[in-house]
Amino acid sequence: MGARLTFGGQLAKLREFRSTRPDAGRIALATVSRHSFSSTSRKMVPCLSTVLQTAKASPVSLTAPVGTSAGRQEPSSLTKKGALQVAEKDVFMKHIGPKLQDMFIDPIAIDQLLEEVNNGLPKRPDGLDTPFSRIGGPTATSTSLASVLCLANAAGVAPEIAIFELYNQLAEANGHPPIERMSLPVPMSKIVDGGMHGAIDSRGKPVTPIQEFLFIPAGYSKWTDALSSTMEATERFWELMDIQGFDIKIGAEAGIISENLRSNRQVLQLMSMVIRGFNGKPPLPGMFIGMDVAASELFNEKSNEYFLGADGIRRFGSENVNFGEMISYYRELQRDFPSIISLEDAFAEEHLEAWEVGFRRLGSDSLQITDDATVTQPHLVSKFIKFGDGGLLTKVNQGGSFTRTATAMGIAAQNNWPRILSHRSSEAADFDFEAIMAIATGAEFLKVTIGSVKGGGGGREARVNRVSDTNVLMEALWKGMNPKHEDWDIFRTFWKGIPEDYRMDGLPYHGLVLRYAENAPAWLKRAQQLMEQRENGHPESYEYDRSPWFI
Repeated sequence: MGARLTFGGQLAKLREFRSTRPDAGRIALATVSRHSFSSTSRKMVPCLSTVLQTAKASPVSLTAPVGTSAGRQEPSSLTKKGALQVAEKDVFMKHIGPKLQDMFIDPIAIDQLLEEVNNGLPKRPDGLDTPFSRIGGPTATSTSLASVLCLANAAGVAPEIAIFELYNQLAEANGHPPIERMSLPVPMSKIVDGGMHGAIDSRGKPVTPIQEFLFIPAGYSKWTDALSSTMEATERFWELMDIQGFDIKIGAEAGIISENLRSNRQVLQLMSMVIRGFNGKPPLPGMFIGMDVAASELFNEKSNEYFLGADGIRRFGSENVNFGEMISYYRELQRDFPSIISLEDAFAEEHLEAWEVGFRRLGSDSLQITDDATVTQPHLVSKFIKFGDGGLLTKVNQGGSFTRTATAMGIAAQNNWPRILSHRSSEAADFDFEAIMAIATGAEFLKVTIGSVKGGGGGREARVNRVSDTNVLMEALWKGMNPKHEDWDIFRTFWKGIPEDYRMDGLPYHGLVLRYAENAPAWLKRAQQLMEQRENGHPESYEYDRSPWFI
Protein backbone atom coordinates (compact mmCIF):
# COMPACT_ATOMS: atom_id res chain seq x y z
CA MET A 1 0.00 0.00 0.00
CA GLY A 2 1.31 3.44 -0.93
CA ALA A 3 0.93 4.86 2.56
CA ARG A 4 3.86 2.66 3.70
CA LEU A 5 6.24 4.38 1.29
CA THR A 6 8.27 7.44 2.17
CA PHE A 7 7.15 10.83 0.99
CA GLY A 8 9.68 10.76 -1.85
CA GLY A 9 8.68 7.22 -2.78
CA GLN A 10 5.01 8.12 -2.97
CA LEU A 11 5.71 11.24 -5.01
CA ALA A 12 7.77 9.24 -7.51
CA LYS A 13 5.03 6.64 -7.73
CA LEU A 14 2.37 9.27 -8.44
CA ARG A 15 4.49 10.96 -11.10
CA GLU A 16 5.14 7.67 -12.88
CA PHE A 17 1.42 6.86 -12.81
CA ARG A 18 0.50 10.24 -14.30
CA SER A 19 3.20 10.11 -16.97
CA THR A 20 2.49 6.56 -18.17
CA ARG A 21 -1.32 6.97 -17.94
CA PRO A 22 -2.11 3.26 -17.59
CA ASP A 23 -5.55 1.89 -18.40
CA ALA A 24 -5.98 1.31 -14.68
CA GLY A 25 -6.32 5.09 -14.36
CA ARG A 26 -9.34 5.36 -16.65
CA ILE A 27 -12.67 6.25 -15.03
CA ALA A 28 -15.02 3.27 -15.09
CA LEU A 29 -17.78 4.74 -12.93
CA ALA A 30 -18.96 8.33 -12.56
CA THR A 31 -22.23 8.95 -10.80
CA VAL A 32 -23.87 10.99 -8.06
CA SER A 33 -26.18 10.18 -5.18
CA ARG A 34 -28.57 12.29 -3.16
CA HIS A 35 -28.93 11.96 0.58
CA SER A 36 -28.85 13.99 3.79
CA PHE A 37 -26.51 14.26 6.73
CA SER A 38 -26.97 15.55 10.25
CA SER A 39 -25.21 18.91 10.59
CA THR A 40 -23.75 20.38 13.75
CA SER A 41 -27.16 21.93 14.41
CA ARG A 42 -28.66 18.42 14.14
CA LYS A 43 -30.78 19.47 11.21
CA MET A 44 -30.88 17.23 8.20
CA VAL A 45 -28.98 18.94 5.39
CA PRO A 46 -29.50 17.75 1.79
CA CYS A 47 -26.28 16.97 -0.03
CA LEU A 48 -24.85 15.63 -3.24
CA SER A 49 -22.10 12.99 -3.39
CA THR A 50 -19.99 12.37 -6.48
CA VAL A 51 -18.74 8.80 -6.80
CA LEU A 52 -15.77 8.06 -9.06
CA GLN A 53 -14.04 4.73 -9.68
CA THR A 54 -11.15 3.79 -11.90
CA ALA A 55 -10.81 0.41 -13.58
CA LYS A 56 -8.82 -1.44 -10.90
CA ALA A 57 -9.44 0.54 -7.71
CA SER A 58 -12.25 0.88 -5.21
CA PRO A 59 -14.74 3.74 -5.64
CA VAL A 60 -14.26 7.06 -3.83
CA SER A 61 -16.83 9.72 -3.07
CA LEU A 62 -16.98 13.23 -1.75
CA THR A 63 -20.01 15.06 -0.42
CA ALA A 64 -21.06 18.69 -0.76
CA PRO A 65 -24.21 20.13 0.85
CA VAL A 66 -26.88 21.67 -1.38
CA GLY A 67 -28.42 25.09 -0.82
CA THR A 68 -25.96 26.47 1.76
CA SER A 69 -24.04 28.97 -0.39
CA ALA A 70 -24.64 32.49 0.86
CA GLY A 71 -22.08 34.81 -0.71
CA ARG A 72 -23.21 36.82 -3.71
CA GLN A 73 -20.12 35.93 -5.74
CA GLU A 74 -19.48 32.33 -4.77
CA PRO A 75 -20.61 29.15 -6.59
CA SER A 76 -24.32 28.69 -6.01
CA SER A 77 -26.55 25.67 -5.80
CA LEU A 78 -29.06 25.26 -8.60
CA THR A 79 -31.73 25.20 -5.94
CA LYS A 80 -31.70 26.64 -2.48
CA LYS A 81 -33.85 24.12 -0.64
CA GLY A 82 -33.81 20.48 0.31
CA ALA A 83 -35.44 17.95 -1.96
CA LEU A 84 -34.87 20.08 -5.03
CA GLN A 85 -31.25 18.98 -5.23
CA VAL A 86 -32.53 16.48 -7.79
CA ALA A 87 -31.81 19.22 -10.37
CA GLU A 88 -28.09 19.01 -9.68
CA LYS A 89 -28.12 15.24 -10.04
CA ASP A 90 -29.87 15.55 -13.39
CA VAL A 91 -27.24 18.01 -14.66
CA PHE A 92 -24.42 15.67 -13.66
CA MET A 93 -25.99 12.57 -15.19
CA LYS A 94 -26.81 14.33 -18.47
CA HIS A 95 -23.88 16.68 -19.04
CA ILE A 96 -20.91 15.57 -16.89
CA GLY A 97 -20.99 11.85 -16.11
CA PRO A 98 -20.95 10.67 -19.74
CA LYS A 99 -17.94 12.87 -20.53
CA LEU A 100 -16.00 11.49 -17.54
CA GLN A 101 -16.57 7.90 -18.59
CA ASP A 102 -13.29 6.30 -19.80
CA MET A 103 -11.38 9.58 -19.21
CA PHE A 104 -7.97 9.27 -17.52
CA ILE A 105 -8.20 10.48 -13.94
CA ASP A 106 -6.61 13.92 -14.23
CA PRO A 107 -8.17 16.38 -11.71
CA ILE A 108 -6.92 19.51 -13.49
CA ALA A 109 -8.35 18.29 -16.81
CA ILE A 110 -11.59 17.39 -15.06
CA ASP A 111 -11.80 20.89 -13.57
CA GLN A 112 -11.40 22.29 -17.06
CA LEU A 113 -14.19 20.01 -18.26
CA LEU A 114 -16.46 21.30 -15.47
CA GLU A 115 -15.74 24.89 -16.56
CA GLU A 116 -16.51 24.06 -20.20
CA VAL A 117 -19.75 22.26 -19.37
CA ASN A 118 -20.87 25.08 -17.11
CA ASN A 119 -20.10 27.76 -19.71
CA GLY A 120 -21.85 25.76 -22.43
CA LEU A 121 -25.17 25.62 -20.61
CA PRO A 122 -27.78 28.41 -20.90
CA LYS A 123 -27.86 31.10 -18.23
CA ARG A 124 -30.15 30.56 -15.28
CA PRO A 125 -33.65 32.07 -15.30
CA ASP A 126 -32.86 33.96 -12.07
CA GLY A 127 -29.96 35.76 -13.79
CA LEU A 128 -27.35 34.48 -11.32
CA ASP A 129 -24.08 33.76 -13.12
CA THR A 130 -21.43 33.12 -10.48
CA PRO A 131 -18.77 30.42 -11.00
CA PHE A 132 -20.34 27.00 -11.65
CA SER A 133 -23.84 28.38 -11.04
CA ARG A 134 -25.18 26.66 -14.18
CA ILE A 135 -24.11 23.15 -13.18
CA GLY A 136 -24.40 23.92 -9.47
CA GLY A 137 -21.66 24.69 -6.97
CA PRO A 138 -22.08 21.42 -5.03
CA THR A 139 -21.78 19.43 -8.27
CA ALA A 140 -18.53 21.17 -9.17
CA THR A 141 -17.06 20.92 -5.67
CA SER A 142 -17.90 17.27 -5.05
CA THR A 143 -16.76 16.20 -8.55
CA SER A 144 -13.51 18.15 -8.48
CA LEU A 145 -12.43 17.00 -5.04
CA ALA A 146 -13.56 13.43 -5.62
CA SER A 147 -11.27 13.39 -8.67
CA VAL A 148 -8.30 14.32 -6.47
CA LEU A 149 -9.06 11.47 -4.08
CA CYS A 150 -9.69 9.13 -7.00
CA LEU A 151 -6.26 9.95 -8.46
CA ALA A 152 -4.56 9.18 -5.14
CA ASN A 153 -6.53 5.95 -4.82
CA ALA A 154 -5.75 4.79 -8.35
CA ALA A 155 -2.05 5.60 -7.99
CA GLY A 156 -1.83 3.96 -4.57
CA VAL A 157 -0.61 7.05 -2.69
CA ALA A 158 -1.92 9.15 0.20
CA PRO A 159 -4.29 12.02 -0.71
CA GLU A 160 -1.76 14.54 0.64
CA ILE A 161 0.69 13.48 -2.06
CA ALA A 162 -1.84 14.12 -4.83
CA ILE A 163 -2.77 17.53 -3.40
CA PHE A 164 0.90 18.50 -3.03
CA GLU A 165 1.73 17.53 -6.61
CA LEU A 166 -1.36 19.10 -8.20
CA TYR A 167 -0.92 22.34 -6.26
CA ASN A 168 2.68 22.63 -7.43
CA GLN A 169 1.71 21.86 -11.01
CA LEU A 170 -0.75 24.76 -10.96
CA ALA A 171 1.76 27.00 -9.16
CA GLU A 172 4.34 26.39 -11.89
CA ALA A 173 1.80 27.06 -14.64
CA ASN A 174 0.70 30.33 -13.00
CA GLY A 175 4.12 31.58 -11.92
CA HIS A 176 3.29 31.19 -8.22
CA PRO A 177 5.78 30.00 -5.56
CA PRO A 178 5.82 26.20 -5.20
CA ILE A 179 5.47 24.30 -1.94
CA GLU A 180 8.79 22.66 -1.10
CA ARG A 181 7.59 20.69 1.88
CA MET A 182 4.39 20.11 3.79
CA SER A 183 4.00 21.76 7.18
CA LEU A 184 1.55 21.97 10.05
CA PRO A 185 -0.69 25.06 10.17
CA VAL A 186 -1.35 27.22 13.22
CA PRO A 187 -4.76 26.19 14.57
CA MET A 188 -7.29 29.02 14.92
CA SER A 189 -9.73 27.64 17.46
CA LYS A 190 -13.19 29.13 17.77
CA ILE A 191 -14.35 29.50 21.37
CA VAL A 192 -17.48 31.74 21.27
CA ASP A 193 -20.26 32.05 18.72
CA GLY A 194 -21.81 35.49 18.32
CA GLY A 195 -23.56 37.31 15.50
CA MET A 196 -26.50 35.44 14.01
CA HIS A 197 -24.93 32.18 15.25
CA GLY A 198 -25.07 33.33 18.88
CA ALA A 199 -27.62 34.69 21.33
CA ILE A 200 -30.42 36.70 19.67
CA ASP A 201 -32.53 39.34 21.44
CA SER A 202 -36.31 39.79 21.22
CA ARG A 203 -35.93 41.98 18.13
CA GLY A 204 -34.00 39.32 16.26
CA LYS A 205 -30.70 41.21 16.72
CA PRO A 206 -27.43 39.54 17.85
CA VAL A 207 -26.46 40.29 21.44
CA THR A 208 -22.74 40.00 20.64
CA PRO A 209 -22.60 41.19 17.01
CA ILE A 210 -19.15 39.74 16.14
CA GLN A 211 -19.76 36.24 14.79
CA GLU A 212 -16.73 34.29 16.04
CA PHE A 213 -14.04 34.74 18.68
CA LEU A 214 -10.95 32.55 18.35
CA PHE A 215 -7.84 31.60 20.30
CA ILE A 216 -4.72 31.59 18.09
CA PRO A 217 -1.53 29.97 19.50
CA ALA A 218 0.68 31.74 16.99
CA GLY A 219 3.72 32.20 19.20
CA TYR A 220 4.73 28.62 20.00
CA SER A 221 7.62 26.87 18.30
CA LYS A 222 6.24 23.33 18.79
CA TRP A 223 2.91 22.26 17.43
CA THR A 224 2.09 20.14 20.45
CA ASP A 225 2.75 23.20 22.66
CA ALA A 226 0.43 25.28 20.50
CA LEU A 227 -2.25 22.63 20.72
CA SER A 228 -1.95 21.98 24.45
CA SER A 229 -2.03 25.74 25.11
CA THR A 230 -5.21 25.98 23.06
CA MET A 231 -6.78 23.21 25.11
CA GLU A 232 -5.63 24.96 28.27
CA ALA A 233 -7.16 28.24 27.10
CA THR A 234 -10.41 26.42 26.32
CA GLU A 235 -10.58 24.88 29.80
CA ARG A 236 -9.75 28.21 31.42
CA PHE A 237 -12.48 29.97 29.47
CA TRP A 238 -15.13 27.51 30.65
CA GLU A 239 -13.84 27.81 34.21
CA LEU A 240 -13.83 31.62 34.13
CA MET A 241 -17.35 31.79 32.75
CA ASP A 242 -18.47 29.44 35.51
CA ILE A 243 -16.75 31.57 38.18
CA GLN A 244 -18.41 34.72 36.87
CA GLY A 245 -21.84 33.09 36.73
CA PHE A 246 -22.41 33.07 32.97
CA ASP A 247 -24.85 30.53 31.57
CA ILE A 248 -23.21 28.31 28.96
CA LYS A 249 -24.51 26.23 26.09
CA ILE A 250 -23.17 24.96 22.79
CA GLY A 251 -24.59 26.66 19.73
CA ALA A 252 -25.59 25.24 16.37
CA GLU A 253 -22.12 26.07 15.00
CA ALA A 254 -20.35 24.31 17.90
CA GLY A 255 -19.09 27.41 19.71
CA ILE A 256 -20.06 28.63 23.18
CA ILE A 257 -23.20 30.76 23.52
CA SER A 258 -24.20 32.63 26.68
CA GLU A 259 -27.44 34.58 27.03
CA ASN A 260 -25.88 36.94 29.59
CA LEU A 261 -22.82 37.88 27.55
CA ARG A 262 -23.99 41.36 26.57
CA SER A 263 -21.30 42.79 24.29
CA ASN A 264 -18.27 42.03 22.15
CA ARG A 265 -16.05 43.67 24.74
CA GLN A 266 -17.21 41.27 27.44
CA VAL A 267 -16.05 38.30 25.39
CA LEU A 268 -12.69 39.94 24.67
CA GLN A 269 -12.26 40.77 28.35
CA LEU A 270 -12.76 37.13 29.33
CA MET A 271 -10.39 35.89 26.62
CA SER A 272 -7.75 38.40 27.68
CA MET A 273 -8.01 37.26 31.29
CA VAL A 274 -7.55 33.66 30.14
CA ILE A 275 -4.32 34.63 28.34
CA ARG A 276 -3.02 36.78 31.19
CA GLY A 277 -3.86 34.14 33.82
CA PHE A 278 -6.18 34.25 36.82
CA ASN A 279 -6.41 32.57 40.23
CA GLY A 280 -2.69 31.87 40.18
CA LYS A 281 -2.65 30.45 36.66
CA PRO A 282 0.41 31.51 34.63
CA PRO A 283 0.15 33.51 31.39
CA LEU A 284 -0.12 31.79 28.03
CA PRO A 285 2.73 33.71 26.37
CA GLY A 286 2.17 32.59 22.77
CA MET A 287 -1.63 32.91 22.72
CA PHE A 288 -3.52 35.57 20.76
CA ILE A 289 -7.08 36.45 19.78
CA GLY A 290 -8.82 36.49 16.42
CA MET A 291 -12.26 37.77 15.46
CA ASP A 292 -14.53 36.88 12.54
CA VAL A 293 -16.90 39.83 12.33
CA ALA A 294 -19.00 38.56 9.38
CA ALA A 295 -19.84 42.22 8.78
CA SER A 296 -22.08 41.48 5.79
CA GLU A 297 -24.58 40.12 8.33
CA LEU A 298 -24.45 43.43 10.25
CA PHE A 299 -24.66 45.75 7.24
CA ASN A 300 -27.80 47.64 6.23
CA GLU A 301 -27.47 48.55 2.55
CA LYS A 302 -30.23 51.14 2.72
CA SER A 303 -28.70 53.16 5.54
CA ASN A 304 -25.10 52.18 4.72
CA GLU A 305 -24.58 51.38 8.42
CA TYR A 306 -23.39 48.47 10.57
CA PHE A 307 -25.16 47.13 13.66
CA LEU A 308 -22.92 47.21 16.74
CA GLY A 309 -25.48 46.77 19.51
CA ALA A 310 -24.44 47.69 23.05
CA ASP A 311 -20.88 48.48 21.97
CA GLY A 312 -22.22 51.01 19.46
CA ILE A 313 -24.36 52.73 22.10
CA ARG A 314 -21.42 52.92 24.49
CA ARG A 315 -18.99 54.35 21.95
CA PHE A 316 -21.16 56.35 19.54
CA GLY A 317 -24.56 56.70 21.20
CA SER A 318 -26.22 54.48 18.59
CA GLU A 319 -26.51 50.79 17.80
CA ASN A 320 -25.91 51.55 14.13
CA VAL A 321 -22.67 53.13 12.89
CA ASN A 322 -21.10 54.17 9.60
CA PHE A 323 -17.92 52.56 8.30
CA GLY A 324 -15.70 55.35 9.64
CA GLU A 325 -17.08 54.76 13.12
CA MET A 326 -16.66 51.02 12.58
CA ILE A 327 -12.96 51.57 11.88
CA SER A 328 -12.65 53.72 15.02
CA TYR A 329 -14.33 50.93 16.98
CA TYR A 330 -11.87 48.32 15.68
CA ARG A 331 -8.94 50.61 16.52
CA GLU A 332 -10.28 50.98 20.04
CA LEU A 333 -10.50 47.20 20.43
CA GLN A 334 -6.95 46.81 19.13
CA ARG A 335 -5.76 49.37 21.67
CA ASP A 336 -7.67 47.93 24.63
CA PHE A 337 -7.08 44.27 23.76
CA PRO A 338 -3.60 44.07 22.20
CA SER A 339 -3.83 40.27 21.98
CA ILE A 340 -6.06 40.71 18.90
CA ILE A 341 -3.95 39.80 15.87
CA SER A 342 -6.55 38.97 13.23
CA LEU A 343 -9.76 40.55 11.97
CA GLU A 344 -11.82 38.63 9.44
CA ASP A 345 -14.60 40.08 7.28
CA ALA A 346 -14.37 43.47 8.98
CA PHE A 347 -16.66 45.03 6.36
CA ALA A 348 -19.51 43.95 4.09
CA GLU A 349 -18.41 41.96 1.07
CA GLU A 350 -19.16 44.66 -1.53
CA HIS A 351 -18.32 47.72 0.61
CA LEU A 352 -15.07 48.37 -1.23
CA GLU A 353 -14.57 51.91 0.07
CA ALA A 354 -14.62 50.59 3.65
CA TRP A 355 -12.22 47.77 2.79
CA GLU A 356 -9.71 50.07 1.14
CA VAL A 357 -9.66 52.51 4.08
CA GLY A 358 -9.76 49.65 6.58
CA PHE A 359 -6.68 47.95 5.15
CA ARG A 360 -4.80 51.24 5.44
CA ARG A 361 -5.90 52.16 8.96
CA LEU A 362 -6.14 48.72 10.62
CA GLY A 363 -3.52 46.61 8.85
CA SER A 364 -0.57 47.67 11.00
CA ASP A 365 -2.19 46.27 14.16
CA SER A 366 -3.99 43.12 12.99
CA LEU A 367 -4.12 40.77 10.02
CA GLN A 368 -7.01 41.78 7.75
CA ILE A 369 -8.56 38.52 6.52
CA THR A 370 -10.94 38.41 3.56
CA ASP A 371 -13.59 35.72 3.26
CA ASP A 372 -16.99 36.88 2.02
CA ALA A 373 -15.35 39.57 -0.12
CA THR A 374 -13.02 37.22 -2.00
CA VAL A 375 -14.82 33.83 -1.72
CA THR A 376 -11.69 31.93 -2.83
CA GLN A 377 -12.04 33.28 -6.37
CA PRO A 378 -8.73 34.22 -8.09
CA HIS A 379 -9.98 37.41 -9.74
CA LEU A 380 -11.34 38.74 -6.43
CA VAL A 381 -8.17 37.84 -4.53
CA SER A 382 -6.17 39.77 -7.14
CA LYS A 383 -8.41 42.80 -6.60
CA PHE A 384 -8.02 42.83 -2.81
CA ILE A 385 -4.27 42.17 -2.90
CA LYS A 386 -3.93 45.76 -4.15
CA PHE A 387 -5.32 47.13 -0.87
CA GLY A 388 -2.26 46.03 1.13
CA ASP A 389 -1.06 43.28 3.46
CA GLY A 390 -3.83 40.86 4.37
CA GLY A 391 -4.76 37.21 4.65
CA LEU A 392 -6.97 34.89 2.57
CA LEU A 393 -9.58 32.62 4.09
CA THR A 394 -9.89 29.62 1.81
CA LYS A 395 -12.91 27.33 1.46
CA VAL A 396 -12.89 24.74 -1.27
CA ASN A 397 -16.66 24.94 -1.70
CA GLN A 398 -16.29 28.67 -2.38
CA GLY A 399 -13.56 28.02 -4.93
CA GLY A 400 -15.84 25.45 -6.54
CA SER A 401 -12.95 23.36 -7.81
CA PHE A 402 -9.47 22.33 -6.78
CA THR A 403 -7.98 24.42 -9.59
CA ARG A 404 -9.71 27.65 -8.58
CA THR A 405 -8.94 27.07 -4.89
CA ALA A 406 -5.24 26.32 -5.47
CA THR A 407 -4.92 29.28 -7.85
CA ALA A 408 -6.42 31.68 -5.30
CA MET A 409 -4.02 30.32 -2.67
CA GLY A 410 -1.11 30.74 -5.08
CA ILE A 411 -1.95 34.41 -5.65
CA ALA A 412 -2.05 34.90 -1.88
CA ALA A 413 1.30 33.15 -1.38
CA GLN A 414 2.91 35.17 -4.16
CA ASN A 415 1.91 38.37 -2.35
CA ASN A 416 2.88 37.15 1.16
CA TRP A 417 -0.71 36.87 2.31
CA PRO A 418 -1.12 34.09 4.91
CA ARG A 419 -3.58 31.42 3.81
CA ILE A 420 -6.24 30.19 6.22
CA LEU A 421 -8.02 26.94 5.38
CA SER A 422 -11.53 26.73 6.78
CA HIS A 423 -14.64 24.63 6.69
CA ARG A 424 -17.97 26.20 5.85
CA SER A 425 -20.37 26.39 8.79
CA SER A 426 -22.59 23.32 9.27
CA GLU A 427 -20.95 21.39 6.47
CA ALA A 428 -19.51 17.92 6.56
CA ALA A 429 -17.82 15.64 4.08
CA ASP A 430 -16.75 12.03 3.99
CA PHE A 431 -13.14 13.21 3.90
CA ASP A 432 -11.53 16.07 5.80
CA PHE A 433 -10.23 17.76 2.65
CA GLU A 434 -9.49 21.22 4.06
CA ALA A 435 -7.36 19.88 6.91
CA ILE A 436 -5.30 17.72 4.58
CA MET A 437 -5.03 20.53 2.02
CA ALA A 438 -3.76 22.90 4.72
CA ILE A 439 -0.88 20.52 5.45
CA ALA A 440 -0.14 19.60 1.84
CA THR A 441 0.03 23.25 0.70
CA GLY A 442 1.94 24.61 3.71
CA ALA A 443 -0.95 26.92 4.68
CA GLU A 444 -0.25 29.19 7.63
CA PHE A 445 -3.57 28.67 9.48
CA LEU A 446 -6.38 26.15 9.86
CA LYS A 447 -9.69 27.16 11.47
CA VAL A 448 -11.08 24.54 13.82
CA THR A 449 -13.54 24.36 16.69
CA ILE A 450 -12.33 23.15 20.07
CA GLY A 451 -14.57 25.44 22.14
CA SER A 452 -17.37 22.87 22.20
CA VAL A 453 -15.27 20.58 24.36
CA LYS A 454 -16.06 21.17 28.00
CA GLY A 455 -13.28 20.67 30.54
CA GLY A 456 -12.68 21.25 34.22
CA GLY A 457 -14.24 20.02 37.43
CA GLY A 458 -14.50 16.55 38.90
CA GLY A 459 -15.85 14.38 36.09
CA ARG A 460 -14.53 16.04 32.96
CA GLU A 461 -17.06 15.71 30.18
CA ALA A 462 -16.04 15.98 26.56
CA ARG A 463 -18.55 17.10 24.02
CA VAL A 464 -17.65 17.20 20.36
CA ASN A 465 -20.28 18.65 18.07
CA ARG A 466 -18.30 19.39 14.95
CA VAL A 467 -17.35 16.66 12.52
CA SER A 468 -14.97 19.01 10.71
CA ASP A 469 -12.29 19.13 13.41
CA THR A 470 -9.11 17.89 11.85
CA ASN A 471 -7.76 14.40 11.98
CA VAL A 472 -4.34 15.90 12.49
CA LEU A 473 -5.46 17.66 15.64
CA MET A 474 -7.05 14.46 16.83
CA GLU A 475 -3.83 12.54 16.32
CA ALA A 476 -1.83 15.05 18.31
CA LEU A 477 -4.31 15.08 21.16
CA TRP A 478 -4.04 11.37 21.85
CA LYS A 479 -0.46 10.88 20.81
CA GLY A 480 1.70 13.52 22.41
CA MET A 481 -0.28 15.66 24.81
CA ASN A 482 0.39 16.79 28.35
CA PRO A 483 -0.76 14.04 30.78
CA LYS A 484 -3.40 16.36 32.24
CA HIS A 485 -5.23 16.03 28.93
CA GLU A 486 -5.11 12.24 28.81
CA ASP A 487 -8.89 12.02 29.01
CA TRP A 488 -9.23 13.95 25.77
CA ASP A 489 -8.84 10.64 23.97
CA ILE A 490 -12.47 10.99 22.90
CA PHE A 491 -10.83 12.74 19.95
CA ARG A 492 -9.08 9.58 18.82
CA THR A 493 -9.76 8.82 15.18
CA PHE A 494 -8.17 6.72 12.50
CA TRP A 495 -4.99 8.24 11.14
CA LYS A 496 -5.36 8.85 7.42
CA GLY A 497 -2.38 6.85 6.22
CA ILE A 498 0.16 9.67 6.35
CA PRO A 499 3.61 8.27 5.47
CA GLU A 500 5.97 7.62 8.35
CA ASP A 501 8.64 10.08 7.23
CA TYR A 502 6.38 13.08 7.56
CA ARG A 503 4.08 12.06 10.36
CA MET A 504 3.67 14.19 13.45
CA ASP A 505 7.30 14.60 14.45
CA GLY A 506 8.57 14.94 10.89
CA LEU A 507 6.35 17.79 9.73
CA PRO A 508 7.85 21.23 10.37
CA TYR A 509 5.98 23.72 12.51
CA HIS A 510 7.34 27.10 13.44
CA GLY A 511 4.32 29.08 14.59
CA LEU A 512 3.33 32.21 12.76
CA VAL A 513 5.34 34.59 14.94
CA LEU A 514 8.49 32.54 14.42
CA ARG A 515 7.82 31.69 10.77
CA TYR A 516 8.16 35.36 9.84
CA ALA A 517 11.14 36.10 12.07
CA GLU A 518 12.55 38.25 9.29
CA ASN A 519 10.61 40.69 7.12
CA ALA A 520 7.53 40.38 9.32
CA PRO A 521 4.55 42.58 8.44
CA ALA A 522 3.68 45.36 10.90
CA TRP A 523 0.86 43.49 12.64
CA LEU A 524 3.13 40.54 13.28
CA LYS A 525 5.93 42.71 14.63
CA ARG A 526 3.40 44.04 17.10
CA ALA A 527 2.59 40.46 18.17
CA GLN A 528 6.31 39.71 18.57
CA GLN A 529 6.72 42.76 20.80
CA LEU A 530 3.78 41.64 22.92
CA MET A 531 5.35 38.18 23.34
CA GLU A 532 8.63 39.72 24.47
CA GLN A 533 6.70 41.83 26.96
CA ARG A 534 4.97 38.74 28.35
CA GLU A 535 8.19 36.74 28.54
CA ASN A 536 9.78 39.58 30.51
CA GLY A 537 7.06 39.28 33.14
CA HIS A 538 4.85 42.14 31.97
CA PRO A 539 1.62 40.67 30.58
CA GLU A 540 -1.25 42.94 29.57
CA SER A 541 -3.22 44.34 32.51
CA TYR A 542 -6.97 43.80 32.59
CA GLU A 543 -9.46 44.29 35.39
CA TYR A 544 -12.74 42.41 35.20
CA ASP A 545 -15.90 44.55 35.39
CA ARG A 546 -19.36 43.10 35.88
CA SER A 547 -20.92 45.83 33.70
CA PRO A 548 -21.37 45.28 29.95
CA TRP A 549 -18.86 48.00 29.15
CA PHE A 550 -15.61 47.17 30.91
CA ILE A 551 -12.66 49.47 30.26
